[in-house]
Amino acid sequence: MTINQHPANIARFEKESFLEKLPDALTDAIGKLAFIGWASLVVVAWILWNTLSPWPFDPFPFVFLNLAFSAFAFYSAPLILMSQNRQSEHDRARAEEDLKTDKRTLAIQERIAAHLAVDTADIE
Repeated sequence: MTINQHPANIARFEKESFLEKLPDALTDAIGKLAFIGWASLVVVAWILWNTLSPWPFDPFPFVFLNLAFSAFAFYSAPLILMSQNRQSEHDRARAEEDLKTDKRTLAIQERIAAHLAVDTADIE
């Protein structure tokens, strides 16, 4: 059984548009250690270029770098919140599907137990 066979997973992963999947993809990329590494390399390169190059485009105190950080924070916080909201909706849908399955399983078990109780009553 693959993970996408669960009804909640089908609704989330197979029936959504690109714009609905985008926050999850972006927060997945931002949440990896590789992103921290690449971002750190970009910042170091930015600072080195603008301090050692004869053609700096953002001299100290690196106003544009600060603007880039602010813009990133401005966009990443809502993306993270959207992804968390979508995850909680998915968890809720998955829990509801699991509850339906549990109720069906309990009904089957009760019928089996009742059937076994009738059969054992005949033996005694």
